[in-house]
Amino acid sequence: MSTAIHRSVLFNWFGLGVKILVGFLLLPYVVGKLGATGYGQYLFIVALFGYSDIFDFGLRAAVLRYVAQFTARGETERMNATLGTVFGYYLIIAACVLVLGLLAWLFPQPWLVPEGASSRFTLYILIFAGAAASLFFRLGWQSVLWARERYDISNVAELFAFMVRVTFLVVFLSRGYGVITLVLADLLENVLSFLIHRAIIARKFPEIRPRWFSGRHDDVRALANYSVWVFLNGVSAQLRFRAPNLVIGWVLTAADVALFGVAARIQSYLFQISTAMNAPFRTRMSALEGTNDWDALRDLFLRATQLITMLAVTSTGILFVFGDRFLQAWVGEELGEGIAQSIRVLQILLPALAAEMSQLAATSALYAAARHQWLSGIILGEALAILGLGIFLTLKYGVVGAALGTAIPILANKLFLQSLFSCRKLGVPYAQYLRRGILGPVMSGVLTIPLLYGLKVIWKQDNLIAVFTQMGLSLIPFAVCAWFLALDPRDRQRLHEILGGLVRR
Repeated sequence: MSTAIHRSVLFNWFGLGVKILVGFLLLPYVVGKLGATGYGQYLFIVALFGYSDIFDFGLRAAVLRYVAQFTARGETERMNATLGTVFGYYLIIAACVLVLGLLAWLFPQPWLVPEGASSRFTLYILIFAGAAASLFFRLGWQSVLWARERYDISNVAELFAFMVRVTFLVVFLSRGYGVITLVLADLLENVLSFLIHRAIIARKFPEIRPRWFSGRHDDVRALANYSVWVFLNGVSAQLRFRAPNLVIGWVLTAADVALFGVAARIQSYLFQISTAMNAPFRTRMSALEGTNDWDALRDLFLRATQLITMLAVTSTGILFVFGDRFLQAWVGEELGEGIAQSIRVLQILLPALAAEMSQLAATSALYAAARHQWLSGIILGEALAILGLGIFLTLKYGVVGAALGTAIPILANKLFLQSLFSCRKLGVPYAQYLRRGILGPVMSGVLTIPLLYGLKVIWKQDNLIAVFTQMGLSLIPFAVCAWFLALDPRDRQRLHEILGGLVRR
C-alpha cells in the first residue's frame, strides 16, 4: 500500500476522530437540554428531509471517479466542463429542495409531524431544507479535493466548520433555544464548509474552473450512465438508514425515535470511521481503472477488504461486549428507563454493522470499475426488506422490532449475496476473497471476544472512565491476533517501518 494512502487514511481518521470525540461529549448535553422528545424531533427531521440526498443522482461519486481519471490523464478541460455540468445541476436541484421545504411549512400535513412534536415543527423542516440544499455544494467541492487526494486540506476545512457548529450549539442551547438550534447549526456548518472548500480549491488548484453546462455530449452521457446506478444505490441507502427512524416516528412517538437514534448514533460513528478509512482506496482504485491496471486494482481491493474487516470485527466486537455499560454510563441518566431498549437495539445492530463495513471496499471497487449496475438491484431489495420487515416488527415489538427489521436483511445480503456478486464482477475468486480479506480478521475476533467477556466479569466497575479503560485494554489482544492472523505481510512491514520511524524521532 502506498505512503500516500497511508497518509490519507491517517488524516481521515484524525479529522473524524476529533468529530466523534466532540460529538460523543456533546450528545448527553444535547439530549439533556432537549429531552428525548426534543431530540427525537430532530432525528425525525433528519430522517424525513435527509431523503433529499437522493437528488444528488449519484453525481458526487461520479465527480470522485472522473476527476481522478481526468487528472491522471491530464485532461483539465474535460474535467472543468464536466464539473460545470454537475454544479449547474446542483444549483437547480438545490432550488427544488428549498421549494419542498417551503411547501412543507406553508401546507403542513399530519404525516409530517410525529406525536408529541412542537407546533413549530414544520418551521424546523424549512430551515433544514436550507441545510439540505447547501449540502450538495459542500459534498461536491469536497469530492473534488478528495479526487485530488488532498484529504488533509479537506479535513482542516471540515474540522473548522464542525467546531463552529459545536460552538453555536453550546451557546444557543444553553440559552434555551431548543430544537431550532440544531437545524440552524446544520445549515451553518454546510454553508461554511462549502465556502471554505471552494476558496481552497481556487487557491491550490487554479486550473479547476468549472464551465457551467458545457460538458461534452459523450462525457455527459457517460456521467449519466454511471450516476444513475449510483443514484439507485443512494435511494436504497437512504431507505436503509432513514427508514427505521421514520417508521418509529409514524408508528410510535418522537421519544421512541430518540431511544433508537442514540444506539444508531454509535453505529454511525463506527461506519463513518470505516468510510473514512475506505475513501482513499476508492480514489486510488478509480485512478488504477483509468490506466487499466486491473491486477493492481484487484490486489488493492483484497487488501482494503482485509483492513476494513479487521476494523469492523475489532470495533463491533468490543462494543458488543461492553456496549451495555458504555450506553448506561454515557446517556443512561438522560434516557432513564428507556436506556434498556437502547442497549438491546445496539446489540442487535452491531453484527449487521460488521457485515456492512466488510463490504465497503467491494462497493468502492465496483464503483471505480463502473461495474456497479446490478449492485443497485441487490441493495434496493435489501432496503425494501428493511422497510417492510421494519414496519411489521416495529408494530409488534417497538424499537427493538425496528432494530431486528434492520439487521436481518443486512446480514442476509452482506454475508452471502452481495459478496458473491462483487467477487464475480471484479474477477476475484471467492475462495481467495475469503482467505485474504475475511478469514484473518474473523479469526482474530473468535479468539479475542471470549477474553473480553472474562475481563468484563473480573472488572465490574461501570463508570465512564472504567468502561473506556476496559475498551482500551481490549484493543491489545485484538491487535496481537490481528498482527499475526489478519495483516498482510506488506502492511506488517509498512507498519514496522512507521513505528520504527516514530521511535527514532
